[in-house]
This record gives sequence, C-alpha cells and structure tokens, in this order.
Amino acid sequence: EASCAHRNDIMSVGPTSNLYAAAFHVAWIMGVIWFEVFLFHYEGIITQTNKFGLSGMPLFNYHPQLAFVGVVCFASNAVMSYSAFPYNQLPRYGQKALHLCLQFLAWLCMLLAVCAVWKFHNEFPNPTHATSMHSWFGLFVLTLFTVQFIGGFIAFVFPKLSDAHRARASPLHIKAGLFIYTMAIVTVLLGLMDNGSQADGTTKWNFGNSIAIWVVSTAVLVINHLLFASSKGEPGMNQPLSSDF
Repeated sequence: EASCAHRNDIMSVGPTSNLYAAAFHVAWIMGVIWFEVFLFHYEGIITQTNKFGLSGMPLFNYHPQLAFVGVVCFASNAVMSYSAFPYNQLPRYGQKALHLCLQFLAWLCMLLAVCAVWKFHNEFPNPTHATSMHSWFGLFVLTLFTVQFIGGFIAFVFPKLSDAHRARASPLHIKAGLFIYTMAIVTVLLGLMDNGSQADGTTKWNFGNSIAIWVVSTAVLVINHLLFASSKGEPGMNQPLSSDF
C-alpha cells in the first residue's frame, strides 16, 4: 500500500507534485532563454548605438534584462519556494531564507531596471518619464513590492511578530503577494507589447509573442500553485512556525 501511494504521488500532476514543479521550471527557464535570444538578436544588446543614433543602448537594455529576470525568474521562484520541488526538500528555515533572498533579488532587479530606463531617458535633449501604461504599472508594482517586502521582513524575519500575529498576517501577506506578482506579470506583458508595437517585421512579432506564452505559462502555474497550496494549508503557507528563524 505504501509503494502504491508513493507511485500515485510521483504520477500526480497536481500543483504540489514533482511533475507540476518540473513544468514550472521548464516554463520560466525557456522564457528567460527565449528572452535573452530575443535581446541579442533583435535589440542589439551588445551594440553601442540604438536605432535613434543615441549612445547607451546597452544601458537601456539593462531595463528589460533586469525587469524580466527579476519577475519571471526570481519572483516566480520565490512564490514556489515553500512547497514546490526541489525547494520542499529544504528545512523550514532554508525555505524561508530562500524566499527572502529571491524576493530581495527580484526587488533589486526591478529597482535597477527603473533606474536604468530613467537614466537612459535623461540622455534625450528633453527627457520625459512615465508616459506609457507599462511605465505606470511598473512604478506601481515597484512601490507595492517595496512595501510588501519591508512589511514581510518586519513581520516574519526581524524584529518579527508573535506567533499569533504572524498567523493572522500570513494570509494577508500571501494575498497581497499574489496581487503584486500578477501585476508584475501584467507589466512584463505590457513591456513586450510596447516593444512589439515598434517591430518592423512579422518574425519579431512572433518571437515576442512566443516569449509572452512562456511568461503566461509560468504565471498560471505559479498562481494556481499558490492558490492550491494556500487552500490546502501547505507547510509555510498559512501557519508560520515558531521554530523558524
């Protein structure tokens, strides 16, 4: 009976199964690889001038590079760090440390991405900032992410709330994180759409659309996993333990 249950667990494709986690890792890794190829092939990431004849194209390309990796790689894995393979093999304090580090890296990448594009715009004779929906969403997400990160650090790491208060704060932290992550994914898609609107060929449009498919696939797997793990009371999701660091 034990071996049968073990086989059923291995073959399961639910949100906390190994196969589900494998699908998630394939989705975000392919998204990042595809995006890097896109930057090198279409955006001239290693060139010194852009299509406007301005120097600093490498500076501008720090923006999509950092923002995409920050959201699709670091933030996505941070959400999965408590109950998806291989992170679920870590001890509780290891999962918490991983979640904290990945969220910090995601926040840092977002911050540097905004700084990069802001500095790039300042190279124009009459610079303008935050004129697109993508930029508004980006600033909104960065602000919420900063508040969420500071609040989570204070509540769960240092100085840390009492067990009872952390138990009450945890569902709110999860729901707020889900909203911010969803908004971050929307912001990435808006950035891809903005880039696609300036495309001068069908091949580039198709390439950008294929990246969007990997991004959406990653997001659907992450959000579904988070909702499932929360509703099922997976360890680390709804009940902060008194033994964590």
